[in-house]
Amino acid sequence: MGITMSDSTKSCLSIFFFAAMFILPIVGFVVGWTQWDVRTGLIIAAVIFVLCFVAAGALIATVKQIPWLVVALPIVGALVYLVLPDIVPGPVDDGVVMTAGTLVSILLALKKQFASGNATEIAKSEETNGETL
Repeated sequence: MGITMSDSTKSCLSIFFFAAMFILPIVGFVVGWTQWDVRTGLIIAAVIFVLCFVAAGALIATVKQIPWLVVALPIVGALVYLVLPDIVPGPVDDGVVMTAGTLVSILLALKKQFASGNATEIAKSEETNGETL
C-alpha cells in the first residue's frame, strides 16, 4: 500500500525542496558553525543540500505531466546563484551550478516533450522522410 500523489502535488513539493536547497543549507551552516565549528557547519550544509536535491529530483522524476515552471526552475535557480555574492570564491562553483541547472532543465524539457507525445510524432515524421537521428 503506497502513498499516491497527484502530479501537481509532486510538482509543488519538488519546487519546495528546490527552494529549500538554497535556504536550509545556510541555516545548517550557521547552526553548525555557532554550535561547533566551521567544518561541521559546512558538512551540515552539504548534507542538507544533497538531501533536498535528491528529494526534489525523486519527486520530479515521478511526475507524468511536468509544468513549464518546473522545467525552467533549475536554470532560473542557477542564474540566481550566479548573481548572488559568492560563498565560495572563484568561478568554478558558478560554472558547476550553471552546468547542472542547464542539464537538469534540458532533461526536464526532454521528459516533458516525450510525455506530451510530440517527440514520438517528430521521430515518426523523420522516419517517413528517410532521415535518422
